[in-house]
Amino acid sequence: MTQPPQLLDVKKAPIDVRFLTTKEWPKSNIIAKKFDTGTYQISTPAPTLVYIIGYQNKMGGLNSMLSTIGELLEEVTEKDISELLRRYCHKATLKPLGFLMNNVDEENGFSEYIFGYLSELNIIYFITSK
Repeated sequence: MTQPPQLLDVKKAPIDVRFLTTKEWPKSNIIAKKFDTGTYQISTPAPTLVYIIGYQNKMGGLNSMLSTIGELLEEVTEKDISELLRRYCHKATLKPLGFLMNNVDEENGFSEYIFGYLSELNIIYFITSK
Protein backbone atom coordinates (compact mmCIF):
# COMPACT_ATOMS: atom_id res chain seq x y z
CA MET A 1 0.00 0.00 0.00
CA THR A 2 1.27 3.43 -0.84
CA GLN A 3 0.08 6.90 0.04
CA PRO A 4 -1.34 9.31 -2.55
CA PRO A 5 -0.57 10.27 -5.24
CA GLN A 6 -1.31 6.83 -6.62
CA LEU A 7 1.49 5.10 -8.48
CA LEU A 8 0.87 3.71 -11.96
CA ASP A 9 0.71 -0.05 -12.40
CA VAL A 10 3.79 -1.73 -13.87
CA LYS A 11 3.11 -4.32 -16.57
CA LYS A 12 6.13 -5.89 -18.21
CA ALA A 13 5.97 -9.59 -18.99
CA PRO A 14 6.15 -11.65 -16.80
CA ILE A 15 5.83 -9.00 -14.04
CA ASP A 16 2.55 -7.30 -13.16
CA VAL A 17 2.77 -4.91 -10.18
CA ARG A 18 -0.34 -3.11 -8.95
CA PHE A 19 -0.11 -0.38 -6.34
CA LEU A 20 -2.96 0.22 -3.91
CA THR A 21 -3.33 3.41 -1.91
CA THR A 22 -4.59 4.16 1.57
CA LYS A 23 -5.00 7.42 3.44
CA GLU A 24 -4.12 6.03 6.84
CA TRP A 25 -1.84 3.17 7.79
CA PRO A 26 -1.24 2.45 11.49
CA LYS A 27 2.45 2.49 12.43
CA SER A 28 2.01 -0.74 14.40
CA ASN A 29 1.19 -2.54 11.13
CA ILE A 30 4.57 -1.73 9.59
CA ILE A 31 7.80 -3.58 10.26
CA ALA A 32 11.32 -3.01 8.97
CA LYS A 33 12.77 -6.06 7.27
CA LYS A 34 16.30 -6.46 5.96
CA PHE A 35 16.92 -7.91 2.52
CA ASP A 36 20.03 -8.21 0.37
CA THR A 37 19.13 -4.96 -1.36
CA GLY A 38 18.48 -2.98 1.83
CA THR A 39 15.95 -2.46 4.58
CA TYR A 40 12.31 -2.07 3.58
CA GLN A 41 9.27 -1.13 5.58
CA ILE A 42 6.56 -3.69 4.90
CA SER A 43 3.15 -4.59 6.24
CA THR A 44 2.85 -7.13 9.06
CA PRO A 45 1.35 -10.52 8.08
CA ALA A 46 -2.19 -10.08 9.50
CA PRO A 47 -3.11 -6.87 7.60
CA THR A 48 -1.48 -8.32 4.50
CA LEU A 49 -3.80 -11.33 4.73
CA VAL A 50 -6.82 -9.06 5.02
CA TYR A 51 -5.80 -6.96 2.03
CA ILE A 52 -5.12 -10.05 -0.08
CA ILE A 53 -8.69 -11.16 0.58
CA GLY A 54 -10.14 -7.68 0.15
CA TYR A 55 -8.38 -7.07 -3.15
CA GLN A 56 -8.42 -10.65 -4.42
CA ASN A 57 -9.98 -9.69 -7.76
CA LYS A 58 -7.10 -7.35 -8.52
CA MET A 59 -4.55 -10.00 -7.51
CA GLY A 60 -5.75 -12.85 -9.69
CA GLY A 61 -8.19 -14.49 -7.27
CA LEU A 62 -7.73 -16.50 -4.09
CA ASN A 63 -6.60 -19.65 -5.92
CA SER A 64 -3.45 -17.90 -7.11
CA MET A 65 -2.84 -16.45 -3.63
CA LEU A 66 -3.28 -19.63 -1.51
CA SER A 67 0.46 -20.34 -1.23
CA THR A 68 1.09 -16.75 -0.13
CA ILE A 69 -1.77 -16.98 2.37
CA GLY A 70 -0.29 -20.20 3.77
CA GLU A 71 3.13 -18.59 4.20
CA LEU A 72 1.65 -15.53 5.89
CA LEU A 73 -0.38 -17.70 8.27
CA GLU A 74 2.88 -19.27 9.47
CA GLU A 75 4.06 -15.83 10.65
CA VAL A 76 0.82 -14.56 12.21
CA THR A 77 0.75 -14.34 16.00
CA GLU A 78 -2.10 -14.09 18.47
CA LYS A 79 -1.16 -10.45 19.07
CA ASP A 80 -1.45 -9.74 15.32
CA ILE A 81 -4.97 -11.15 15.24
CA SER A 82 -6.13 -9.25 18.33
CA GLU A 83 -4.79 -5.96 16.89
CA LEU A 84 -6.40 -6.72 13.56
CA LEU A 85 -9.79 -7.29 15.15
CA ARG A 86 -9.45 -4.10 17.17
CA ARG A 87 -8.59 -1.89 14.19
CA TYR A 88 -9.96 -3.42 11.02
CA CYS A 89 -13.45 -2.21 10.17
CA HIS A 90 -14.43 -4.27 7.08
CA LYS A 91 -16.25 -7.18 8.71
CA ALA A 92 -17.20 -8.71 5.35
CA THR A 93 -13.51 -9.43 4.74
CA LEU A 94 -13.00 -11.00 8.18
CA LYS A 95 -15.51 -13.78 7.46
CA PRO A 96 -13.56 -15.27 4.52
CA LEU A 97 -10.31 -14.74 6.44
CA GLY A 98 -11.66 -16.84 9.30
CA PHE A 99 -12.85 -19.48 6.86
CA LEU A 100 -9.44 -19.66 5.18
CA MET A 101 -7.63 -19.79 8.51
CA ASN A 102 -9.92 -22.62 9.56
CA ASN A 103 -9.27 -24.62 6.40
CA VAL A 104 -5.67 -23.78 5.52
CA ASP A 105 -4.11 -23.83 8.98
CA GLU A 106 -6.68 -25.02 11.50
CA GLU A 107 -4.04 -26.02 14.07
CA ASN A 108 -3.29 -22.42 15.07
CA GLY A 109 -6.89 -21.76 16.22
CA PHE A 110 -6.85 -18.11 15.09
CA SER A 111 -10.11 -18.61 13.22
CA GLU A 112 -11.82 -19.05 16.59
CA TYR A 113 -10.75 -15.50 17.57
CA ILE A 114 -12.29 -14.13 14.39
CA PHE A 115 -15.50 -16.14 14.65
CA GLY A 116 -15.85 -15.21 18.33
CA TYR A 117 -15.43 -11.53 17.46
CA LEU A 118 -18.01 -11.79 14.67
CA SER A 119 -20.43 -13.57 17.04
CA GLU A 120 -20.14 -10.69 19.52
CA LEU A 121 -21.23 -8.37 16.72
CA ASN A 122 -24.15 -10.70 15.86
CA ILE A 123 -22.68 -11.44 12.44
CA ILE A 124 -23.71 -14.87 11.17
CA TYR A 125 -21.06 -17.13 9.68
CA PHE A 126 -21.04 -20.73 8.53
CA ILE A 127 -18.23 -23.26 8.67
CA THR A 128 -18.54 -26.04 6.16
CA SER A 129 -17.07 -29.46 6.76
CA LYS A 130 -14.14 -30.65 4.68
